[in-house]
Amino acid sequence: MRIKTKYPNIYYDDVRKKYEYRKMINGALLLGRADTPEEALKYLIEDKSRNSVSIKGRKKKNNELPNLNIICKSYLKDRKSELKSTTHYRLSQILNIYVINKFRNVPVDKLIEKDFKNWYKFLSNYEINTRSKNKYLNILRSIFKYINNIYGYNCLYINRLHNFKDYTIKEPTNDFKVITIDDFKKIYENVSDYDKLLLLTLYLFGLRSGELLGLTKKSFLFENNTLCIYQAVSWKTRKKGYALITPKTSTSKRNYPLPESYKELILKHIEANKIKEDGFIFFSPRNKKDPLSTTSLQRKLEYWSSIVNYHLYPHLFRHSSISELYSENVPLDVISNLVGHSSTKITELVYLHQTEEKKVAITDLMEKLIKEK
Repeated sequence: MRIKTKYPNIYYDDVRKKYEYRKMINGALLLGRADTPEEALKYLIEDKSRNSVSIKGRKKKNNELPNLNIICKSYLKDRKSELKSTTHYRLSQILNIYVINKFRNVPVDKLIEKDFKNWYKFLSNYEINTRSKNKYLNILRSIFKYINNIYGYNCLYINRLHNFKDYTIKEPTNDFKVITIDDFKKIYENVSDYDKLLLLTLYLFGLRSGELLGLTKKSFLFENNTLCIYQAVSWKTRKKGYALITPKTSTSKRNYPLPESYKELILKHIEANKIKEDGFIFFSPRNKKDPLSTTSLQRKLEYWSSIVNYHLYPHLFRHSSISELYSENVPLDVISNLVGHSSTKITELVYLHQTEEKKVAITDLMEKLIKEK
């Protein structure tokens, strides 16, 4: 049992009957024992240690810290286990471009305020948007937080770097990109049957990507003509595989009415691919037991983007689906319930944008499009 004394960082060890002193100096734990508290205080002031150990087993010669380049590599290595492989790769690319070799090659505790100001100036002159600049600034902050945790060095200069602000005046615009029926037809006519079903599902129901990938045969209640959203898929990496998770919020568990023509397509798809009760509707081409990966979905979207000549992403289909429903005067509470929003305010503020002309109801359009096929 250790008992506090009147001196800071000095304790009386009741078992060994000695006075113990301990203190972090440049990331190293200074630890020792003496017969009297005055002697322990003397050792502590003089930094004399009978046993000096660096935390996390990282020993340093002469208590000298490594340079920032070495620390960045160590930081990347330590974060590898907790990040997706794609996220870790992007982080390494960011560090290589914006941090590594951008500071002087000196121990990190020898960096001065001018080094940080020069880096900040370099980043502010770089032709990237303000959001990205702040993202990279936060990454540098996290590295120095890591340095503080591992080496016990708290850098004051990093805290003096303020977030970037965008002072450019942007002209107001009402333009909002949604997928038009003409563009939808273009894509639909140039893809495989599997992709047609994937495209229809995205556009008809406005699902989030995880909800789309998590659809199974069990999700379809054919007797009631209902699609039930009860789970989602989260892909980690190909090595780590995927995880089945609950949808984003409690209100994200919801039901959709099934158009008759879409129901026929789904039944044909299930029968042709012999999908079991728990089998995924959109399965991996490598293994039908696994859901389609987010990477494979992204590749399909890239190909679809090349057809219409603008960038497509899963949430754009969600925007389009909601906008179509709203343009047909479907009540906000009905739309909010369909897409799984906890409040109609979210639907109204984030997704709803008036279209120039009212279009035909979305379900009727899909019915017509499928029959034309």
